[in-house]
Amino acid sequence: MREGKREGKREETPPREGKREETPPREGMFARRRKLVSAGNSSREGRPPREGEPPREGEPPRDGKPPREGSPPRGETFARRWRALAESKLQGTPVVGRVLVRLSRVNTMEAAARLAAQTFLAALPLLIVVSTFAPQGVKDLLADAVHSFLGDKAPTDDVEQALTADGELGSSVGAAGVIVMLISATALSRALQRVCERCWDLPKGSARLTAWRWLVWILGWLCVFLFQTAIRQGFGGGAVVGLLVSVVASVALWWWTQHLLLGARIGWAPLLPGAVLAGVGMTAFTYASPLVMPQALQQSQAHYGPIGYVFTFLSWLIAGCCVIVVCVAVGQVVATSGPFPAWLGTPPQGHADGSGPTGDPGTEGKPPDPDT
Repeated sequence: MREGKREGKREETPPREGKREETPPREGMFARRRKLVSAGNSSREGRPPREGEPPREGEPPRDGKPPREGSPPRGETFARRWRALAESKLQGTPVVGRVLVRLSRVNTMEAAARLAAQTFLAALPLLIVVSTFAPQGVKDLLADAVHSFLGDKAPTDDVEQALTADGELGSSVGAAGVIVMLISATALSRALQRVCERCWDLPKGSARLTAWRWLVWILGWLCVFLFQTAIRQGFGGGAVVGLLVSVVASVALWWWTQHLLLGARIGWAPLLPGAVLAGVGMTAFTYASPLVMPQALQQSQAHYGPIGYVFTFLSWLIAGCCVIVVCVAVGQVVATSGPFPAWLGTPPQGHADGSGPTGDPGTEGKPPDPDT
């Protein structure tokens, strides 16, 4: 009976006619935002702009001045203004503030990393290729120089084997390969030249006038590297004489380096403070390296294998290049501060080559581009 009643009730319910009305899809958040923006733009038409309201798309600037061609975006301009304000505040402080400004403009870590990378990729292969054509006496000098920098206990067997190998590599490379390697090694000279130019707010030198200087500096660096052991021994005069000779030789090397790579745009006397700082700093760095590097190389090689040796060596190069960049930058600050400009004949800051503040007309107030 109950089942019959249920079936009757089911039969009495008429079937639904037609389809259920479909509800429109809900609008997403971005679609609603676009509608609000378009409604706001339409409401702005026909009325004067309110105070503080940004200009509309295609609308000329509110101050009536057309935008200059090549002008940086608003965010970049804001960053430059804050940087210029910070530099002006620091320059009003004693020498410490000017040193911080100079190191910021030079981009110390970036410049040191570039110098270290060029040393590892260009200078070291050049030493290996040159050693294949050198007599046995020169090969021994190269191996002794590596020991003087890294220490006698450093695991440098592979490096010594590469530097003192027989002429098998020379037969495959040839004299033309050495010339190509020598030209590619000038990348280190170019990187160091750009650091010196940034320290003195000078424009980039013309390659036509400075290309020969890159090769001369590489050859001079090779000569100093070959005689490192003799210099440290004071040419037979003992350790104390060797220390004094090392300082004098290093100061002379960095004095000549700055004058050569800057193309004589800065006189000898203003470059002396940077040469003294770089010479003393690099002498202290090279004398301290044998105390640290052997243990560091052994530990990295034991933990990470040959790749750990490379990482430690690169870290050592970056630390040494940091010393060079900081000393040259601080030397420029010293040469342009206090009584030193009158004593050394330092040119006015930013007018070293007689043109604009950075050597180029129309670049007043702009620091040199670090990417060039």
